[in-house]
Amino acid sequence: MSSTHVPCALSEARSHRSYFHVGGHYRNTGAGESLHVMTGQMYVEKLIPVDGVKRPLPLVFIHGAGQTGS
Repeated sequence: MSSTHVPCALSEARSHRSYFHVGGHYRNTGAGESLHVMTGQMYVEKLIPVDGVKRPLPLVFIHGAGQTGS
């Protein structure tokens, strides 16, 4: 069996990146007054190509299924 090595250059597209959080509140975990967790918030990340936007509509990814996203 022979194999071939194909060089691969991994890189991100150059973009301006910004982020923010929406909503959320602290909730007591029941394990003491000092143990609170943030619930009900959404982390939003926005990337704008350095060369400018070339499409009329944005590409939006929405994480779901009750996952934490971390």
